[in-house]
Amino acid sequence: MSTSNTRSCDELIVRPRSGKLETFNACKHLDPYLTIQYGGQWIITKVCKKTEKYPLWTEEFSFKYNEYLQDLFVECWDYNLSNSQNDSFIGKGILKVKYDESTKSLMQWLTLEKGGAIVGEVFFEIDFIVIQSPKSNH
Repeated sequence: MSTSNTRSCDELIVRPRSGKLETFNACKHLDPYLTIQYGGQWIITKVCKKTEKYPLWTEEFSFKYNEYLQDLFVECWDYNLSNSQNDSFIGKGILKVKYDESTKSLMQWLTLEKGGAIVGEVFFEIDFIVIQSPKSNH
């Protein structure tokens, strides 16, 4: 019996960085935030206050990686200060996150759509955290 090392991805680190959004309200400013869902985990970013069309995020989120789940679901919302239950939906997109040994990280723009129309983009940095585990060969 011999032992070799196999690499598997254990964790997905997701960093939304910046956005380019269409302004759709009369005030010409947005207070956008993102909801990000992967597997059974769901997170919400901080609200970027009065950013016009170019929000910036500095947060980092960790998800347990599952090789059978390759879709990161992202929605962008405009926060309504007077009534958060009436936040305005800006758009959504799906980011493909498939690990292979040659790809340890991704830097990618995600296109946001609403009703089939492109309403903006969000730039993501994604790292695949790899652990080393022994594997037996018979």
